[in-house]
Amino acid sequence: MNFSTYFLLGIEHITDLNGYDHMLFIAALMASFYWSDIKSILLQVTAFTIGHSITLALVSLGIIPLKADLVEFLIPVTIFITAIYHLRSSHQNEQFKKINFTLAGLFGLVHGMGFSNFFQSLLGKETSLLKPLFAFNLGVEMGQILFIITLFILQYVLLTFFKFKFIWWKTALSSLAASLSLFMIYTHFI
Repeated sequence: MNFSTYFLLGIEHITDLNGYDHMLFIAALMASFYWSDIKSILLQVTAFTIGHSITLALVSLGIIPLKADLVEFLIPVTIFITAIYHLRSSHQNEQFKKINFTLAGLFGLVHGMGFSNFFQSLLGKETSLLKPLFAFNLGVEMGQILFIITLFILQYVLLTFFKFKFIWWKTALSSLAASLSLFMIYTHFI
């Protein structure tokens, strides 16, 4: 496969509605941010992509073992923790942003493991992991940016034209992410 194929697969990985866990995590991660905070949220999402890339590479190379069942359980747990963190935080300050940045990077490690089996099957007979991994993660980053822009447009419309209060936005987005992640945890055990 060529660079553009891996790039498009990265975008699809984020925007695929059947695998909505990544979009749900990004929504939870940005729930407390205004559209004017785009630089801050992009840095945090990039931390997520870096974490995602590290474990995707390590598992794909066979350096760390994959316990798929555990990872599939931990992914919604990361969403739940992030959503609850945003629900409980009363304001954004530098400490909040640092903790959110740390959560994004650490939880990106978990999410990267969740996709490693599929990514390994995509590699097939590739001799090098570097080019496909770079193209794929660039696509992941682009998919996340497109999703963030979509959410910020929705936020802008709701706050500007429908006079939603920001606290309603933050509470609704965080609550939705927390609820859906609890549902994912529940369905993991049935």
